Amino acid sequence: MYILSEKSVPLVNYMLEEYDMYHITKFPVVAALQDGGCVDKNPINLSAQWLYDRYGLNTTLTQYDTFLKRVTEFTYHGDYLKTLRQRINIVNELIDCKLDTNLPVHVTCKPDIEENISLDLEDVNSLKKVHFVCHPGQTRIQGSIFLRDPLKNILFYVKKNYTKYIKVKKYSYIKKINNIDELIKCYRPYTSNKTDKYYYDFFMPAFEKGLKYHEFTKSHILKANSMYALPNRRMHSSDFYLHNTFLTMNKFSSILFNNKINVYTDDIQKAQELIQISENTILSIFTSREYYRVFKNLTKVNKLSEPWGYENCNNYNNSFEANKAYYKQYLSKEDFDNFSEFDKVLNTEYSRVYNSLNVNFIQTQKLSTFSSIVNKNKTGICFVLNTKKIKTFNRDLYELLFCIPAKFSVSCNKEKSIAVINCEHEGWDKKNSFKQYTFTDDFFK
Repeated sequence: MYILSEKSVPLVNYMLEEYDMYHITKFPVVAALQDGGCVDKNPINLSAQWLYDRYGLNTTLTQYDTFLKRVTEFTYHGDYLKTLRQRINIVNELIDCKLDTNLPVHVTCKPDIEENISLDLEDVNSLKKVHFVCHPGQTRIQGSIFLRDPLKNILFYVKKNYTKYIKVKKYSYIKKINNIDELIKCYRPYTSNKTDKYYYDFFMPAFEKGLKYHEFTKSHILKANSMYALPNRRMHSSDFYLHNTFLTMNKFSSILFNNKINVYTDDIQKAQELIQISENTILSIFTSREYYRVFKNLTKVNKLSEPWGYENCNNYNNSFEANKAYYKQYLSKEDFDNFSEFDKVLNTEYSRVYNSLNVNFIQTQKLSTFSSIVNKNKTGICFVLNTKKIKTFNRDLYELLFCIPAKFSVSCNKEKSIAVINCEHEGWDKKNSFKQYTFTDDFFK
């Protein structure tokens, strides 16, 4: 059962009258690329950005290697979506929810040419005839592109004025929304709740008509402003998102920096060659004169290694002080004590740092059983590269670090020839807690 706020009822009716809305449960990655923050709409360029831009993994990972540094980064950058914290968190969240997010990503469109367009979301040439805006949900779109894995909760809007040009090609994963009941199913509560009564408010007071607006496509969207499980329990995932970015990065970093980064492989030389070729492919794109100018404009970089750039970021937040109860629930007692007594942290060597971005290769023929590797590695995060079985490896090895949530035991391809392992996950000791993410066939292409 659901209840709409008084101001929401006319807004929902307006959207149903003025727009064709579709719920898409498998949004093709090629469609996500149309507004996915990638130079030339090429996913390899997103890899280059996430690895080497101002907030990239290679640039800033070691700036999360102590609890104090993580607190400082979070306090300063807040909700800035390009930080490594935000990027790792969104990939982790998408893996955890199997890319079926609680709230929809909103995608509007407009025709590029005034002629009949059969909009095929799987066809590049068709997509070139239409402009997209993806928001809210830009980080989720980028996470989907990074994983090469389709999002499963998209609200796609075609303004009625555009329907004389745009006809959306039918697929089994595209369903036209005809009424409020069908629409509400796209907005799911953040957590399960005993009550089945929920309150929705779509009124956005800062916008004309009370609806969020995409200026480029001249289209409104129906963004949920707030959601509650009655009588008053917050259920909008955005209420918890910022806090969770810190919790995710804090847990990931505490595991990663607990050991050297080891690569277990059947052939060290071949593994090194695979890694080097892929790394050079991505790095050459980023450092080419043509693309570097574009990346520089995207990320306000003055030089490749410039790490913080406080002068360009104004997202300071007081989330720690304002949400102590929330952090006390999810942080370890040790972390919370350090956070609460910040003055003591300043004079305490809280975290021991064992690794840098260099990897250590260990040759072994026993790669088929990941648990045996965990027993050897014991702590931290490690990689597996079984070169005899690897067919394609067109990713930087460090990109796999985005893809191993603290809640998961391992992320690997179907053949289990490429894997990133969380050696500290309880699933290695308790089989009923074991969790695995399997990369799509396109991830390494």
